[in-house]
Amino acid sequence: MSLVKVVVLDDLHDVVRSNLTAELGKGLDITVHRLRAGNEEALIDRVADAEVVATIRARSTLTRTVIESLTRCRLISQLGGKTDHIDLDAATARGIPVVYTPNCGDQAVAEFVMASIYAHLRSIPGHAAEMRAGRWLPSVGREARGRTLGLVGFGPIARRLSEIATACGMRVIAWSPTLHRERAASAGAEAVSFAHCLESSDVVSLHVPGGASTRALIGEAELAAMKPSAVLVNTSRGSVVDEEALLNALRGQRLGGAVLDVFDDEPVHPDNPLLKLPSVIAAPHVAWSTEETYAAFVHEGFTNIQEFLRGSARHIVNSEVLGPS
Repeated sequence: MSLVKVVVLDDLHDVVRSNLTAELGKGLDITVHRLRAGNEEALIDRVADAEVVATIRARSTLTRTVIESLTRCRLISQLGGKTDHIDLDAATARGIPVVYTPNCGDQAVAEFVMASIYAHLRSIPGHAAEMRAGRWLPSVGREARGRTLGLVGFGPIARRLSEIATACGMRVIAWSPTLHRERAASAGAEAVSFAHCLESSDVVSLHVPGGASTRALIGEAELAAMKPSAVLVNTSRGSVVDEEALLNALRGQRLGGAVLDVFDDEPVHPDNPLLKLPSVIAAPHVAWSTEETYAAFVHEGFTNIQEFLRGSARHIVNSEVLGPS
């Protein structure tokens, strides 16, 4: 029996080889690329003979052009919980199922947000920078306990964050277009309107998907509605926040600060003025990145591959490709 050719893209931290068991790799001929292809043509060359393309998070974009070049591909396996970097319409048109690994990074992202809240309220990055510069400048911090955390979006990550924040003594309010009072309450949150969520929160954390419907969801008007002392945390997608409006609000001291793990253009340019502001804590899209998340990505992603090759399938994003059940 011939081996199934699997091409893994963007394994920056070499997690496939370090986490893949013999059982999950059985019957597979795996080629791993650690660094992102320099351009679309190079990416097409990498996946030319792939029967399965495995993508890690959203580092490489599988455009319609790339997908139309996949003449041998039978499956795209996303090692991650979001597929907005994959042209699903193009994959469906070619009859290629796209599978993903939902919820693997929920704990990691929730912990990152909670850690960033504490870091901002207690000025930990600023204190560290002052100490490295040889300055001893004690300041008065703020406690998270008793403050209000507003969640924009209430998927699994926001739900887990609500549980953690509630345990830390925060009041949690939440909004999403489909959020019901009972579902919010089951995780310790109170369902409120979008406007109330922005106006009443000391920290606003974003947990909505990227895409046209959420582009610039947080813009000039929404930032103006927030408390001048409030902190905005974005671990969802950079496109959700109007960066120019955020920059103006921070420069004008109409907002207390921001934690940005995602940017509209990644990798973010080092000259991005948001990186220069002391009120901003910036990170390179790593809220999800832990040893535990990576291990779960690999296990779930390759389990999806093996089950597909055995004739079954789970976690299919474009299920219509399989036709009526």
